[in-house]
Formats: sequence, structure tokens, C-alpha cells
Amino acid sequence: MMEAITVPDRRDLRRINLKSAALQVSLNLPVITILVYLQRGDYANFPAGYDDEIASLSNSHRFARLLLWEHEARIRSGELKELAPFLPLFEDEPNPRILEIENDLLNTISDPQQRIELKSLGAIIAARQFGEELIKQYLNLEFPMIRETTIFTEWLNQKFDEGRAEGRNEGRNEGKRLVVQTQLVKKFGRLPQDLKDALEHLSGDKLDSLSTALFDLESVNDLRAWLAEPQHHLKNL
Repeated sequence: MMEAITVPDRRDLRRINLKSAALQVSLNLPVITILVYLQRGDYANFPAGYDDEIASLSNSHRFARLLLWEHEARIRSGELKELAPFLPLFEDEPNPRILEIENDLLNTISDPQQRIELKSLGAIIAARQFGEELIKQYLNLEFPMIRETTIFTEWLNQKFDEGRAEGRNEGRNEGKRLVVQTQLVKKFGRLPQDLKDALEHLSGDKLDSLSTALFDLESVNDLRAWLAEPQHHLKNL
């Protein structure tokens, strides 16, 4: 299970641990939870676990942890170019130059549909830092196509319609969706439209389930079968 995190908060690890345990019971399989920290920002600590203590007794809970910005060099070199949409999150100060680098990396992706999908993810991530007009400048003629993607359209609707608290929760789900979709595109290449639509409607808990299950999926047909069988999905807690 992969949990995308933008704001480090040790208190969230209890909730993540509960979801991981529920997923393990649901699948009857071992579950490895990976905390994916997307943004360094001004934070000094990125917790990977917590302890429960009562008197002299204690339990330790630890998770695998991935600090995405530590792989920035590999992304910039093109080795992990599919993760280029996350580059703006690694900047201490907003720098429009990073959009040029991101755009150049994504332009090397030969599949036009995959390139558009990844650029739409990049547009969403960068929007808060740079604004829509600056993004359009670097995406040029592809921006109209990006705006037509389901993920970008839904993000715009959420941006204007949701309240602050609700928006924070959806932001976490969006982070999960970005990670899962990037993994699926990297593993299977271009996804059929029906599968892309299905992914857009998955809840945060179901995205957690899929982030674990995708390691065992061998084809697009396996993904379609998994999505069609609700018993594979983690129910809301």
C-alpha cells in the first residue's frame, strides 16, 4: 500500500496503520506500507513510524519510507522521466524554470496519450505555485487537450466547489491517484478510456488497495478484472 503525503504529521500514521491492517485482513495477504513523501518544503522530519506505550509496555510500528525528492537527479536525467510532474514540489522557492525542464522531459515520451496524461498531472501539481497562465505558456498547443482530460476537469471542479477541510482530504486522495496512475502508465503504457474513467472514481481507500494489488497485476485485463470485483476493494472504515 502506498500512502502519498504532502504534510508530515505523525498523528496520521495511526490512521495509515489501521488502513494497512484492514487491507491485510481483506486480502489475507501480507501488506507492505510505503509512505511516499512528495514535498520536502520547510519540514525537518518525515516520520516513518510511531510507538504505543503503556507503563513499561510498548509496541513499535514502522513503515517503509520514500522521500521522492531524493530521486530528483534520476528524474532530471531522464531515467525516471515519468515522475517529472513532481519536480515543482522539490523547489524551495517557486521557479518557473522547472516547468521548462519538466516539459522537455515529458516531450521525450513517444506515446502521445501517455505524454498528455502526465502533463495533465504536472499541470495540476504546478497550478498552485505558478498559476494557470504560466502553465499554458509552457504547455503551448497541448494545453487544450490537457484541459479535456478527466483528471484535470475534475480537479478544476473540486478547486472551486469544495471547502477548505474537504479540499484537504481530496488533495490527499488526488496525491494517491497521481502515484497510482503514474505506476500503471509506467507498467502497462496507455490505458483504455474505460479504465481511466474507473480510476478517476476510486475512493482513497480503494486507491490504497489498488496500490498494493497492482504489483500482482500482469496485464490491462487483470486490472479490468480487479476493478470489476468489489470484494477486492477495501471498504470505507
